[in-house]
Amino acid sequence: MTVEEEKFQHEYLNRFHYADRTDDGYGPDSPRIGDKGFAVTYSVMDSMRSIPFTVEVEPTTGLPALHTNTGEWMGLFDFAVSPSRELYLHERAHGTAVTYSNGVDECADLTPPYEGIETVMWKHGRLYTADGERPVTGDDDAFDLTDALIRLDYEPVKGKIKHEQII
Repeated sequence: MTVEEEKFQHEYLNRFHYADRTDDGYGPDSPRIGDKGFAVTYSVMDSMRSIPFTVEVEPTTGLPALHTNTGEWMGLFDFAVSPSRELYLHERAHGTAVTYSNGVDECADLTPPYEGIETVMWKHGRLYTADGERPVTGDDDAFDLTDALIRLDYEPVKGKIKHEQII
């Protein structure tokens, strides 16, 4: 997947939100590829139907959608506009962040990229793009690089110093 495709997916998914979540609570409240949860539909007779799903790319349209355990595809838009349908996040898909230091700054390579950003650096108490020009998020309440990466739903893994990339 290209960076442009991944950025489009995030922009598309950011328009939708979970009604509630039972995971660890970090990261956006919007769906992400690989998330697992339950699609709940309420009927007129006060009955409730709960269907397990995974957020995947629907092969026909190329858009993120809900893939149920029965093999059925459900569009996110249907849940956004219906007052009798809700999505609940059960398990967040985590990315991996390989952390390293060049002696001056702490950095991390993100897999998959976070909204098109592949490398971040920790300075002044927040995450910045690799060139250090713009903050990655509006949040600045993390204690350190590890905490900031966990809040973005990345699993920090210690790496080696990258000699070819001096920031």
